[in-house]
Amino acid sequence: SQGAPTEGRLRRYVQFLVIPTVMVVYVVQPLCAALFGQFPLAMTIEGMLRPDLSPAYFTRCCPWYLLALVAWRGMVYLLWSQMRPEVAFAAMVAMSCAAGYVGGTNEMNW
Repeated sequence: SQGAPTEGRLRRYVQFLVIPTVMVVYVVQPLCAALFGQFPLAMTIEGMLRPDLSPAYFTRCCPWYLLALVAWRGMVYLLWSQMRPEVAFAAMVAMSCAAGYVGGTNEMNW
């Protein structure tokens, strides 16, 4: 993750992180829910054929750690690669500390 972002790195980010995360939310989780009896199979198949593509659904159904990983790695390409390493490191630490206390999807904000 050091060095300037290249086209190959961006392609691998999408290919090996973004696409699998989307597949987990829209394919794997509904099938597991059907297999373990949480939803009828017909309802699961219908949901897969007409998925809810809203950001609210995605953030609600995506495991927090996958969402955090996709967001963090995306920020590497958008923000951190544009800064000097010392400044980027300080900004990363500050953002990580602040994220636990400020808004977001965490229900236990203090």
